[in-house]
Amino acid sequence: MGRGSAGKSKDGTWRGQWARPSVKARLLARVRKTPTKRGCWNWKGSTVTGYGRLHVNGAQRPAHQVSFELLGRKRRKVPPGLFVLQKCDNRRCVRPSHLFVGTQADNMADKVAKNRQARRAHSGAAKLTWREVQRIRGLY
Repeated sequence: MGRGSAGKSKDGTWRGQWARPSVKARLLARVRKTPTKRGCWNWKGSTVTGYGRLHVNGAQRPAHQVSFELLGRKRRKVPPGLFVLQKCDNRRCVRPSHLFVGTQADNMADKVAKNRQARRAHSGAAKLTWREVQRIRGLY
């Protein structure tokens, strides 16, 4: 093992002065809390498509999901088939009061209600801008 008693013991747990910090400690070490009471807690660690990621038990997990499970008022696992959604629409936010559990349908309804869905020229399939469409329509 080297360097004294640091590292993993035979049962796979960490021991010694270099013991691995808890998941909660690692999560909070990578968070930048906004000074206001209602502000987001922005994730400073690694991201995938803008969402924070954290290694937990050998697997990468969404940081906002880990935050919900460890720091939320109810401190509970997210049931299968449900997702942790963000009220603030900030992908890096892991503040428990900004998180709630919902279905994929809830997520899509939230997106439409907040006017975040791709439409017209902002759609990935759009060939013309909205201005070009209006100009073409004006020709006829």
